[in-house]
Amino acid sequence: MKILCFSDLHIRGKRPYYDNKEMYQKTAKWIATLLHEFQPDLLINLGDTFHSITVSAEDINIAWNFMASLSMECNHLSIPFEIILGNHETDGHNNLLIIFKKLVNLKTKSFYQDTIKKEEIIILPFNGNKDNLKNTMSQIKKDSIIFSHNEFNGSLLTSTLIEKNGIEPDKKLIINGHYHRRNQKEGLLNVGACLSHSFSDAETLDNLQQGLRGATLFDTITLEDQFIVNPHSPIFLNLEISNREEFQELIALSKSELKFCIRAKVKEVYEQSVSDLRDSFNYLQILPWNEEEIKKEKVIVNTSNNILDVLEEHVSNSFTELDKNKLKQIGKEILKHD
Repeated sequence: MKILCFSDLHIRGKRPYYDNKEMYQKTAKWIATLLHEFQPDLLINLGDTFHSITVSAEDINIAWNFMASLSMECNHLSIPFEIILGNHETDGHNNLLIIFKKLVNLKTKSFYQDTIKKEEIIILPFNGNKDNLKNTMSQIKKDSIIFSHNEFNGSLLTSTLIEKNGIEPDKKLIINGHYHRRNQKEGLLNVGACLSHSFSDAETLDNLQQGLRGATLFDTITLEDQFIVNPHSPIFLNLEISNREEFQELIALSKSELKFCIRAKVKEVYEQSVSDLRDSFNYLQILPWNEEEIKKEKVIVNTSNNILDVLEEHVSNSFTELDKNKLKQIGKEILKHD
């Protein structure tokens, strides 16, 4: 069985970095071409279609057109299209569930907010209660292949920070959404987001590959997967331009076929030259060079790698498991904040 999956669209209002509506339209058309090219047996959206509890008319319109475009192709090719609910759809967002039901009834096959076995795979929507998730996982056979949107240890929270507060991926294989950076370990494949959304997704030039976003084609027989890069998703980068070599690297990026959103700290001598390249990027923000500030930021980055461990160690035992999970989530959001 071949399954094409994508995750974490995070549809929300206007973004300052690119044309939101156009980006989703192009991405839907791109996924449609993949359906024709690879002829999968199933298409799965792994969750977090919407971003916020506050959904605008524009958000609903974007989601409607996105689902309609893919559903039309799936119906034409007789490919089932399934949706898993992520944390952004299930954390008390009753209004989103109502919207999903309307979208699904008219435009797609089905969506899942409960664990279900479908043919040879298990579909596991988001469960924010760690104990409940462990209990659900304990009832699933060891040799199962699971498509999920949950928190698993070994996933990448940032380029350097690894998830330690999830649960262990102890099945044959879990194909998971939720984490925007693609990574693999034994028993776990995080497919990564289909689109980059903001500078919370930003990488450095040394880690450029982690900035790529796309879809994953998975074979349940061979367990082989293929990552297919979304050519319409920009790569968010944080750069420092302080010498000629770093400026030449920026010029190389400006000539690439890839799309970039760049936030650069630039020494004054290079500011005008960098500014002249502005039209070559989706977005370019030039920040003043401040040696002391940069040193402090590097200390903060090094310290932040331990922030979740600190939360784990110092949260009082009098807190409920739900309270602890909320605090840990706050710590994660602090690390991702723009």
